[in-house]
Amino acid sequence: MGLFLKTLGGAVLRDGDGRTIDLPPKPLAVLVLLRLHDFASRRELERLLWQGVAGDTSNSLSQALGALRRYFPDLPRGKGSVSWTGRELLACDVDVLKRGEREPSARWDAIFAYQGIFLKGFRAEVGEGEFRLWVAQRQDELEVLFRRLWEEEVADAVAGERWDQLEKLGRHAVALDRFWQRGHAALVRALASNGNSDAARRHFGGVRRQLEEDEDGGYELEEVLEEAGARIEEWAAPSPGVRALLAEPAEPPMEPVPVSASESDLGAPVVQRKVGAVDDPHVPSRVRRRGVRFVIGGVVVALSALVLLARLPAGREATALRGSHAATTVSPAATCRPGEARAVLVDQDFKADPMNVVPPRRHFTTVWHLQNVGTCAWPASFRLHRDGPKPLSISDRDIPAQRVVPPGDTIQFPSSMVAPADTGVHGESWSLLEEGGRRVPLGGGRPSLAARIRVLAGPPPPCTPAQVEADLETKGYPDDWPVHTGERFTYEWTFMNRGDICAWDGSLALRFVSATPARMSDDSVRELRVESRVPASQGYTFQIPMRAPLRAGTYTETWRLVHGGRRAIPVNEAPTVTLRMDVRDDMSSLPVPAMCGRGQYAVAWMSTERPQDGIVVPANGRFVRKWTLANKGRCTWDRGVSLVHVRSVNGERRLPSRKIPTTRMVAPRSSYTFDVPIQVPGTPGITYEEHWSMVDPFGDTLRISLTPTIWAEVRVGPLQ
Repeated sequence: MGLFLKTLGGAVLRDGDGRTIDLPPKPLAVLVLLRLHDFASRRELERLLWQGVAGDTSNSLSQALGALRRYFPDLPRGKGSVSWTGRELLACDVDVLKRGEREPSARWDAIFAYQGIFLKGFRAEVGEGEFRLWVAQRQDELEVLFRRLWEEEVADAVAGERWDQLEKLGRHAVALDRFWQRGHAALVRALASNGNSDAARRHFGGVRRQLEEDEDGGYELEEVLEEAGARIEEWAAPSPGVRALLAEPAEPPMEPVPVSASESDLGAPVVQRKVGAVDDPHVPSRVRRRGVRFVIGGVVVALSALVLLARLPAGREATALRGSHAATTVSPAATCRPGEARAVLVDQDFKADPMNVVPPRRHFTTVWHLQNVGTCAWPASFRLHRDGPKPLSISDRDIPAQRVVPPGDTIQFPSSMVAPADTGVHGESWSLLEEGGRRVPLGGGRPSLAARIRVLAGPPPPCTPAQVEADLETKGYPDDWPVHTGERFTYEWTFMNRGDICAWDGSLALRFVSATPARMSDDSVRELRVESRVPASQGYTFQIPMRAPLRAGTYTETWRLVHGGRRAIPVNEAPTVTLRMDVRDDMSSLPVPAMCGRGQYAVAWMSTERPQDGIVVPANGRFVRKWTLANKGRCTWDRGVSLVHVRSVNGERRLPSRKIPTTRMVAPRSSYTFDVPIQVPGTPGITYEEHWSMVDPFGDTLRISLTPTIWAEVRVGPLQ
């Protein structure tokens, strides 16, 4: 019948004519699982879709399978097995996407088969906790695959100067995510290189204004897009004078003007210039601070001037045009012949040092800055090659230069990596190779490049005063947020540990400094200390009880981070942090805040957790886990954004609260702290986990940072 299962960007079953087949949510979820997942038994399928549902779940599964047999008569009928031998006959867009990974010729179709995140907006109704977790994991895997294929296709399009293809790739990227700045950079490059510099400027200006207007949502202009906007004129199509240079000679023929022998002996002229970070496809942009950093390669660019000038005759003389369009010859550098290239490592963003402490399974990026210290130009075919196994690198591919590197210029070679699960020191070495595979010698006595880290074997050491680095990540309310006179509220500040190794402890505190014209915080609160260890790249939220004064006006308070009771710690290079509230006795004239609609809730980011994972809780004991989540979007969260229990490991959740909603609106760049009560099982010696996901008021699951869930992990101690 030619059925097609669409899962990317939604969940739809279509017939051979493209018409939608109306299926209830549960049968459609069963079809997705049978098509894309291998099951050992019916019980596993029941657990994914009917967890915690009272009644005969086996009968519910049989009913769902019965609804599907109208279209798939060969579906399994037995009570034990759910193996579907004919599943490959059902076409699915996930197969098209994965084929692009195996077959480079299928990469283009794979990219445009991706129409959004896996099962976007789809809900399978009650009992779907495990199913949501499975969906979130597939979402991450498929989105990473799509972005990698997109980056590779962009690199090929730029290398081949296929600007129409690059434009389609850019438009597809920004249609999927209008804040994907590498997609906008690709589109700007394509428009400019196709001769439409006005459109490139308009597009860049529009994106920049959009980002500036949404500044409260946590977006900033990334380097790759900023530099693309600065180079529009450079990338634009050749001027009329250069076009005339490339055209057939007109009548009468133009007379050549000879150049000196010192110039002509160098061969075809080549433009020499310094190239910025946007030329390198993999230079990491200034990413938003999210605790877990996920770095993906970007837009690769080539020099239009090099391509144009390469068509000029090489040899003893170059020709300049008489008249209004005069051509200028720039002394070139000859391309390196085998064995002539020389390089030196001038910088490395993530040093090859076993003191680089990284938590297990944490993503990071190392960037090698190599300078051409020879007298010849490196061709674009130079590449970095890994010299052995890849305990750290995510990709097996070499890292190409993809642009000419003249003498004296520096180029960046970044590699996305992930720390192993095993503790200890891990590393790998890389070499710079010529086109034929010959290793380019590195100056400074280094035989090769290296990346080396130490995966934590235990808790990080506490910070000394000199090691403390802090950034303010979120405020509980934006400045000038209105509150009613006399209203009680809690103000929250979330600070990030920006150090490399050490953890914050109780030596770090937030101290009151001053208030104008009167204090809102409790007079008894002079200092709040950190109550748990805060590792590097993690956050901590201070909660300050406050009451608005009885007189309307603008009120400010200033606080300072201190270490050891004495040393002041700067925050974002400022000595103090300040809050400002608009206290009103009449709230009726306030403008209605922009509330989030369906699909507009941004990804929330976990900024802190308390108490710390790994603590020992007595058997059957209870504790409260505090999670502070930040609104990193561009609209205000309505009440009803909730934490929902997904699953437990080594036990079941024993308390009735499985859904914990917010009780107030949360403005952009503001935060909210959830208090989650947890009771551990009664079996000493086990490690108990609870996993929770975030759901918006429409029932759609939001990923927290780059993970589908957040979790609490504790050890169960003896019964007390």
